[in-house]
Amino acid sequence: TPSMTRPHLPALCILITAASVFAQEDGNKVFFEALGRNDCPVISLWPQGVGPGETKPQLTEGFQRTPEGTLDFRPVVKPEMIVIPPPPGTRCTGVTVLFCPGGGYGALETVSILQGSRWLHAMGATAVLLKYRIPRRSAELPPHHLPLMDAQRALGLLRSRAKEWSLDPAKIGIIGFSAGGHLAAMAANHHQQRTYDPIVDHDRVSCRPDFCLLMYPAYLTNPILERKADPALEQDKLTSARTPPTFIT
Repeated sequence: TPSMTRPHLPALCILITAASVFAQEDGNKVFFEALGRNDCPVISLWPQGVGPGETKPQLTEGFQRTPEGTLDFRPVVKPEMIVIPPPPGTRCTGVTVLFCPGGGYGALETVSILQGSRWLHAMGATAVLLKYRIPRRSAELPPHHLPLMDAQRALGLLRSRAKEWSLDPAKIGIIGFSAGGHLAAMAANHHQQRTYDPIVDHDRVSCRPDFCLLMYPAYLTNPILERKADPALEQDKLTSARTPPTFIT
């Protein structure tokens, strides 16, 4: 795996309550303005936009501005990924990091990707924002149920279409912040079988991340006030062959 240095990212305080709600497409425009880019492809993860297991496709997607002026996507029903390569004229190593934002499994913050993409670009790496589905909470399904489908699908697409975006298929990792850290940990240890029925050949390509970074990950214990690990993580199955090299802070 590539040599990774510790990112200088401050702890994020995500405020879900926002002053305004806008349309999803406008949210991407605001995100690109904050990023200072307009050359980043937006890829829908699923045919017709709606992924398997979705129970509320009629929800209106949107984004919110927090009182501090930062951008949160909420809710997300039709997941996407946004590929953010190094700026034109910058060396590209092919190293790629899929970002799983935090937000308490209730929203997707964008501070981590705005800061983290600049850190990665300085090393010639590509950042990818995973706009995973906000969980439809229920007694039957865990909160990571739909997000894990989206993360597996995204990792498979990045690897199978690596040439299209100038990526190295052997250097595709995942990073997660807070609730996104739980999702990244799940993706790092749950990749031998898809959590959905394969749709196309992209879904038969490995979705195992080559490395994993967990930034102040949440929900690793179940329930959160106990020391006992979340059984869904299957920590008893952690091995050097199954689980990629992982950095936790």
